Amino acid sequence: MNPEGIPQQSPGLLGTSYPGSVASRRSNPNGVASGGRGRGHNPVGVGTWFARFPRVARRLATLGWRTQSLWDWPGRHFQLVGNDKPRGEGRGEGELFPSTDSSAKQVLRRLAARILEGRYLSEHAVLRAVGAVLILGLASGVWAQSGALDLSFDPGSGIDPGDSVYSIAVHTNGQVLIAGSFTTFNGAARTNIARLNPNGSLDTGFDPGPALGSSFPYLNAVVLQASGKVLLGGSFTTSKRTNLARLNTNGTLDTSFVAATDANGSVSALAVQTNGSVVVGGYFAKVNGASRTNIARLNSDGSLDPGFTNTVSGALSEVLALALQSDGKIILAGSFTNVSGTNLSGSMRTNIARLYADGGLDSGFKPVSVSGGGLFPAVPGIFYAAAVDGQGRVLAGGDFTSVNGVARTNLVRFNGDGKVDPTFNPAAGTDFAVNSIVVQLDGKILIGGYFTVVNGTSRNYVARLNSDGTLDNTFNVGTGASDVIYAMALQSDAKVLIGGGFTSYNGTNRSGIARLQNALTVPSPLLVNPSWSNSSFRVSAATISGKSYVLEFKNALSDSTWTALPAVPGDGTVKTLMDASATVARRFYRVEVH
Repeated sequence: MNPEGIPQQSPGLLGTSYPGSVASRRSNPNGVASGGRGRGHNPVGVGTWFARFPRVARRLATLGWRTQSLWDWPGRHFQLVGNDKPRGEGRGEGELFPSTDSSAKQVLRRLAARILEGRYLSEHAVLRAVGAVLILGLASGVWAQSGALDLSFDPGSGIDPGDSVYSIAVHTNGQVLIAGSFTTFNGAARTNIARLNPNGSLDTGFDPGPALGSSFPYLNAVVLQASGKVLLGGSFTTSKRTNLARLNTNGTLDTSFVAATDANGSVSALAVQTNGSVVVGGYFAKVNGASRTNIARLNSDGSLDPGFTNTVSGALSEVLALALQSDGKIILAGSFTNVSGTNLSGSMRTNIARLYADGGLDSGFKPVSVSGGGLFPAVPGIFYAAAVDGQGRVLAGGDFTSVNGVARTNLVRFNGDGKVDPTFNPAAGTDFAVNSIVVQLDGKILIGGYFTVVNGTSRNYVARLNSDGTLDNTFNVGTGASDVIYAMALQSDAKVLIGGGFTSYNGTNRSGIARLQNALTVPSPLLVNPSWSNSSFRVSAATISGKSYVLEFKNALSDSTWTALPAVPGDGTVKTLMDASATVARRFYRVEVH
């Protein structure tokens, strides 16, 4: 806490609490945390408080803010709330600390002073005094046009022109991993993998050196394990590793992880399941010396899962994309005509299929037929990207003109049974292939690829669609990227990372990697009935089907990482999140929604 009495938060901090209260990672216009109504509650306005600070009230009014009547708990409950069009960027932050009614008023006064100073001109501010706990929440970040280049993320000269970034992964601390085909980053030697700080500068403490070099090396996929170790897949052959590798958190090769495909193969996609198992997709005939055709699963230590014996074959026979559903099912997409699962000898599946978590082929996801394609006309359609939205629907992007006999150009959405979703705008399409799809928590869809036109409107290589497939004109990319986008990722603050073969974005130099502004409003989970007893902390959350809820903690705000407890799947009911080892004197909590 600073001398003004306002808690200070480090970049990326999304919520903290003390036993008895919870702050949520996701924000909404009306606050960042919720507690049950107290007994004998009576409405109490905050107008009296604002009458004592008329300049603050006028200042808030000029910003379009409003005040709201709340409930009278023991200790009073004060709140400042923003308007329905939040000026923040959709990231909720909260600090909870012991307080009394009088100290709550003091903090309100100090906040008023800061509002008058203009410090919160483009932020939400939420103050609540609930019993003996005061909650201060701020939606961080300054409002900016969604789709605009984020100038605070500056990679310098980035990768060399002509090189490309094919995959992006984001650490919980805001650092960014990029993988692809390059030899330098901002003038420093880096072979196909680099880690960037949250501001875009190179993390000089992460340097694998030439460990992944070969005559024609490149990396297609980078993912993070829960331990923070880095999994890599691509096309590289050295004396140490072939197409699969794991790096320690400092970038050195993890010699305890031994996995490889055949030397003639390559790895195109990786996915880490909730139990730590790693699904591997690509073009290969063997993994760890055992027969595996284009799909395999590894245990968390790199050993082969002997029970996962699927094969993917036909056509060009390659798995190019993987996506995981919240129920553990696995979506695989690419170029193939046949998939065999642990429960079937073989079944016709064209370019997309769904497996159960144990590898069994899900016959409930009907076979799909795909045709057309502009980049490779001789190939009957191909899927480069797959994603799952919050309702369990599957989005696929690639190079095609028809799906199941229905006109769909490079972008399609399937219902949970594999049938084409007719509610997804039939006009949704691009002039060239879609390489990457990311679904936001609000249901909007980010796409990147080779295209320059989306739904008949000029959009250079990146665009955002509404959940019904119509073009989202609020995501203004200007002239967009100068060349192809291969990879996209969302940060926890909703900002958008793009990677590819471009050298500029909207006229500003950015080579291979850039970050875009993105205002996102997602309802926070309703968190109720927090309690702490017998060394256990519990809180209940109103859940949404298709989402998972993760209670995380740290013992000090200065700790660099949060410890995640097992995810609780949402089903539309109220679920209890619990930390059964809350034995320390003080612990901070947050809830993440996935």
